[in-house]
Amino acid sequence: MSIFTPEGLAAAKERLAEHRRKFPILPIDGEAVEAALSYDGDANPYFITTHLYWDCECDADYIRASGAGPCPRCGCEQDEMPDSRINEMLAVGIVLDWLHPDVIATYSEHSLEGRPGYPKA
Repeated sequence: MSIFTPEGLAAAKERLAEHRRKFPILPIDGEAVEAALSYDGDANPYFITTHLYWDCECDADYIRASGAGPCPRCGCEQDEMPDSRINEMLAVGIVLDWLHPDVIATYSEHSLEGRPGYPKA
């Protein structure tokens, strides 16, 4: 079991502050959403997920609306599965107002080094 000292806590806070100076938290904007919607794996590893939808384990039709209950085919429960990627939602015809503030508030970013404008490590 680790015991934190005031000195250790201060050092950890300074490391976090230094990390934030190098890699600031950027608000999700139109450029970020556009990059995530054009996700390309190797060429563009940056992607965004939304908790408005989730992915079950089915091979097809795996994007499910939040709150819809377990998948009737594979039995997966939402709380055990990942949120859906917005580029995959768009690819199957699920379209949201991607830049609406209420929708943006549901986003989580992944692979930030691929995000436009984000500093490289």
